[in-house]
Amino acid sequence: MEIRKGWEKGRSNNLRADEVKERAIRYSLIGLKAVALEQQEALTNGRDFDLGNQAGFSHTCFSTDQHYAPAAPLYLIDDGVATKNPASARELPKKVRKRIKPSYDPRKTPFVEKREDIGRLFQALYAESPTVGVAYAISALAGLRPGEVRALKWINIDLAGRKIYVRESVEGPTKSGDGRVAPIVGALHALLVEWQTKNPEPYRGLVCPPMRGATRKHLDEHTTGKLVRKACETIGIRPLTFYMAGRHSFASHWVLAGNSIEKLRVILGHSTVTVTERYAHLRPDLFPEADIQRADIPLAA
Repeated sequence: MEIRKGWEKGRSNNLRADEVKERAIRYSLIGLKAVALEQQEALTNGRDFDLGNQAGFSHTCFSTDQHYAPAAPLYLIDDGVATKNPASARELPKKVRKRIKPSYDPRKTPFVEKREDIGRLFQALYAESPTVGVAYAISALAGLRPGEVRALKWINIDLAGRKIYVRESVEGPTKSGDGRVAPIVGALHALLVEWQTKNPEPYRGLVCPPMRGATRKHLDEHTTGKLVRKACETIGIRPLTFYMAGRHSFASHWVLAGNSIEKLRVILGHSTVTVTERYAHLRPDLFPEADIQRADIPLAA
């Protein structure tokens, strides 16, 4: 049986494939019941544990197993039980789609607003931990997701061709399930050349290996997030997550610079340009000078 995309997160909890499948189906049933009872908000916030107990979940694992939910319909398709995904956007009523749509919206998500602050943030991170500093630079200058940065290996970097071949994340495949190529800009290229010279024999071939004494196979996401928030405070900007300060800031400044949204889609690895167009509100040509002058109203009597 094929296990795709984020379903392999179960392996991080030492779960067998059949256990991942079982949890996915059980949690999907909880989710469908919550939608039917209009209790989606309570379910998402983890307050309604009765639904979880009915399906055999403890209070502890109820909130942590939510990522198995989308897997169940696709497991059933793999097993030949179903021929289509009943939870896909095309199959669900519009009212239900609105209730379960992702809450993430680039228009409401903060980012590093000044280009010079990206450099200051990198310097603060590099002084605290060179490994985390390099990881942040890759995300902020090449648009990689946090998990993709932590799983990135030197074998997937072509310094001569100035390309990064993004093929995996720490959970397994990339979010879209497909590989992609991200360009290496000048500042990142110089940093990576220097970093490779300082680390000629990296642990497991990783560009950003786990810190010394760590028990994990990859750089710890909680440590990186903590250091990014600390660095934000150091340079005097609002606290941001690794994603906000890295990939999200990269995409925002790409559009602010007037670059192509279609090219950004390819770099970020979005499945459709519709997802990337959520950054379109930052396009500099949305408010041309001529329009602003026509809208100007003198206040003098």
